[in-house]
Amino acid sequence: MTQLNSRIKQIIAEECFLDPGVVTPTALFADLGVDSLAQIQIWMRIGMEFEVEIPQPDSDFWAHHPVQNLHDVLAVVQEMKQIAQSAPAAIAAGAGD
Repeated sequence: MTQLNSRIKQIIAEECFLDPGVVTPTALFADLGVDSLAQIQIWMRIGMEFEVEIPQPDSDFWAHHPVQNLHDVLAVVQEMKQIAQSAPAAIAAGAGD
């Protein structure tokens, strides 16, 4: 298990008062009792800890990125990290315009 996977699993377990063992990659949040308020708290912690910009809950991003389990959270975090890493390069490339 990667460090990212392990840390996000721990955040989910802590925020939802769950045993980390039940937070498997495919365990559905609905089945674990993870409600929308808990998901907001989870995303806030992930954003702060990993220094990534998490889209607002009502943004179009979430319509294309449904999050139902740990696997989905990891996919979103990895995408956000890639966007954050590519942003400085894109800004630098446009600096000469």
